[in-house]
Amino acid sequence: MNPKQLTVSVVIMGKEYRIMCPAPQEKNLIEAAQYLDKKMSSIKENSKITSDDRLAVITALNIIHEKLSFDETHKRLQDEKNAQTKKVEDLTMKLTNVLEEHT
Repeated sequence: MNPKQLTVSVVIMGKEYRIMCPAPQEKNLIEAAQYLDKKMSSIKENSKITSDDRLAVITALNIIHEKLSFDETHKRLQDEKNAQTKKVEDLTMKLTNVLEEHT
């Protein structure tokens, strides 16, 4: 069953866009549009970019870079967590073995 579709109005760089999305995703769409608007405004304010197309591409590249950096950090932290979990499991096994030998 398809979730109910909504038409959501968002404003990005002063322009209104009407976008269809599943009802459960409305909040995410609005937050994404607000984030995009904030990023585009910041880049436009801090650069000499005048073309809306170029501004959109540069903003998209910045957002993708943020995501990839986040993914890389998340993977590194997950790997560290897994290594620590393995160490705890190994120590628990050693402790269990020692306790079994002495009982």
